[in-house]
Amino acid sequence: MNVDILVPSLLLSLPGFVTVVWQGRLLVAAFRSTRYAHTKGHVKRTATFSLRSPGPPERISALVYKYTVGGREYDGYRVGFGRFGGSRYGPDRYVQGDAVTVWYDPDRPERAVLETGPAFENYLLLVLGALLLGTGIFLFVQAFGAA
Repeated sequence: MNVDILVPSLLLSLPGFVTVVWQGRLLVAAFRSTRYAHTKGHVKRTATFSLRSPGPPERISALVYKYTVGGREYDGYRVGFGRFGGSRYGPDRYVQGDAVTVWYDPDRPERAVLETGPAFENYLLLVLGALLLGTGIFLFVQAFGAA
């Protein structure tokens, strides 16, 4: 067993595995959202934040939207399945008071999004996670194969 290869193999495999599982779950949810029912809603609140980063600051926004299903009112926070699955989006995309189409899960109406389907970054992160995992597994096998 070669310990010099074993440690890097584990350091690559673990984040690769976590990323594959995380993005896999997001992709399943994103594909399910394409079969959601829809209703009208409106943007209740928005907020914009600046993130500190080594390059130019990135502005992100979060929002709350209201919608009604079966006479019951809900608050939604998720825009779509990109940007790590959260409610981040471009700062000028939605404005407080905007009328929006809300896509919701008919079985669980509290699950809702404004944009259905997977985003490019879901696929990108899934592939990167798979590459990390595959490289880690390859190195793990090499660590035990070396005499």
